Amino acid sequence: MSKNKVTTLPVKSSSQGIALREDDYDVMSKWKQRQSKLGRFQVNFPDLIELIDPLSENADFIVIRANKFNKDRGGLSKSTTQQLASVLRAWAKFCVDRGIYAFPQPNSNAVELYLMHLIALDKSIATINQHRNQLRYIYDYLEVYNPLRSPDVKAITKSLKLDYVELTGNSYTQNQATPLRAVHLNALFDHFDNLDLKIRARVSLKQRKYLAIASTLYSTCLREDEICRIKLKDLIETFDENGDVAFKVLRTRSKTGVDVKSKFVTGRYAVTLKSYLTRVTPILHSTDFVFSNISEGLVALSPSTPPTGTTIDRNLSSLFQIFTQLNSENLEADISVYNKPNWTGHSGRIGRVVDEYVINKLRIDQIQPIGDWKSTQMVLVYLREVMENEEMEKNIRSAE
Repeated sequence: MSKNKVTTLPVKSSSQGIALREDDYDVMSKWKQRQSKLGRFQVNFPDLIELIDPLSENADFIVIRANKFNKDRGGLSKSTTQQLASVLRAWAKFCVDRGIYAFPQPNSNAVELYLMHLIALDKSIATINQHRNQLRYIYDYLEVYNPLRSPDVKAITKSLKLDYVELTGNSYTQNQATPLRAVHLNALFDHFDNLDLKIRARVSLKQRKYLAIASTLYSTCLREDEICRIKLKDLIETFDENGDVAFKVLRTRSKTGVDVKSKFVTGRYAVTLKSYLTRVTPILHSTDFVFSNISEGLVALSPSTPPTGTTIDRNLSSLFQIFTQLNSENLEADISVYNKPNWTGHSGRIGRVVDEYVINKLRIDQIQPIGDWKSTQMVLVYLREVMENEEMEKNIRSAE
């Protein structure tokens, strides 16, 4: 027999599907167990099958595609899955209220009306575009006619910014989070350090957590969702070049096309993080989430569940209220927070960028790798207000 001869095996026609072997069932069982540990499968997702018109000539095909999506939820991240679920619930309610099915759509009329409703409700341009993008994704995935790609829908979304300018007389700038800067954190550190020195005053565990979250967000420049996923094992206590305490933060998410490196928490930020960790480490396992729900009595209420972005926002909002009360007399002098919304999980990244530019005098391209940005565009967005103020001051000096 020739060594190069290939043995051919009898196979079924692909139209007949695949006959599962015994070990295939074992693989499928393990796949289900794997899914249960993934964030996207923990999201309460609408039942796509219920949204499909059973009388449609394409109903069977759409059901197959919906089941394909449900098998791995499109491989989406947990945060994207949450956004998609939220949009689908809103779109499903809109359709049910009008006695129609969401899938398929014969034309773009319903989607146009849906977007008009969002606009009439004064939803932000970013929110409207989010709804458009998520719906466009799911219609593409189901491989049916996509009303979001019609010229009429494109015309509605394309004109949003121009319409805003014409109707309000103001230029359009997308709102961004209020910067959380070093000067703000230092003021809070001083306040809570003073409380620690008082006999009758006590800094609560939740306040220490708020400070630890803010310190980690600012010093690492990580995104909110990555802060949520930090486990005890991801924090490695070490020392900086001066021999002071520091923490190495192991990354919990890979970023395609970027040389992802560990982050470090140093200085007062590390001292603040250690103050929190010293109290909670004895009750946490290495795989527990550091910023999970822990009671004042040091009971780990849900250590295996990471905090949500909403929880982080709420924690920082409370910290913002403390800061504004402490600095009520001088608040007007700080344009970065005066008359601005509460801090959110995005505030630390913005504040860090502003400080690197204003205080440390780094160039835009030097700031870019700090936040793992692929281009300088996002850095420029974060610095928009700072640069506008610089330009205004330059014009004032020129006029003098």
